[in-house]
Amino acid sequence: MATWHPSSARRVDTARPIPMLAPVTRATLSVSPRSTGFSCSAAGVSGLPPTAVARPLGMIYQISERGVGSSPPDSIPAHPPVGTLMQPYRSKTDLVADEIRLRIRSGEIQPGAVLRQRELAEQFGVSPTPVREALSRLEAQGFVTSEPHRGATVVRREAERVRENYVIRATLEALAAEMAAGRISAETIDALRETNRRLLATGTAAASGGSKGATGPPGLSELNHRFHMLIYDAAGSPLLRSMIDQLWHALDPGPAANRSIVESAAQHDAIVEALARGDAETASGLVRDHILEALD
Repeated sequence: MATWHPSSARRVDTARPIPMLAPVTRATLSVSPRSTGFSCSAAGVSGLPPTAVARPLGMIYQISERGVGSSPPDSIPAHPPVGTLMQPYRSKTDLVADEIRLRIRSGEIQPGAVLRQRELAEQFGVSPTPVREALSRLEAQGFVTSEPHRGATVVRREAERVRENYVIRATLEALAAEMAAGRISAETIDALRETNRRLLATGTAAASGGSKGATGPPGLSELNHRFHMLIYDAAGSPLLRSMIDQLWHALDPGPAANRSIVESAAQHDAIVEALARGDAETASGLVRDHILEALD
């Protein structure tokens, strides 16, 4: 077993190191900075390959993304300053859901695999409650389906899930735009124009500099999210907004489009102008097309 002691920023090996992708029956990681740490262990799970061993589920002192056999950064101080190394609080439910979602997307857990609460709780070193809540969340996002006395089953391949998400989003977000057209304020129209201007500038600068990550230039996803949510907030329906949020979260870090940033910004401009005129039918149609065209 390998144990990290953040107070001394070193790793103590009590057994031979466990590589991140080594086929093992069981791996355990224990971190205990005061009362903040907890253990994370990996054991066999139906449909889970032996290479999917324990990943830390959310350690303080920024070692949460490192593998079981990795060493923590040498720069970890004995007593990190408040507000510098602390990660934003995330519940065990958040962490378990994120990890299962990651394994489904990567193909480690295949469609048809059965995920049982007790086995997952043992694997992640948590009680059954956060596992049950995580599976409920993943079911709402379309990753799994649950049946009594059977557990949760991974339902279909990623491409099929994403396409279904976009089709449902197109309907709900078009409805939100239609509802917003009759009530959106001049201040929100101004905010939409400014956000789209910044989105275009950010995307253009990144493209000209050749700087682009796997999910787009830094900040682009956040600006796109802000643009769309300004519209959906203006619809004045908390229920509709909640449903849209759920669909966006299932596409973390957000929807992707097979078009240039210039094309996206031009479509955004057309949506804003329709909203500014109070043209609900046009705004709704433009939003629907904007989402569905991203699948082409």
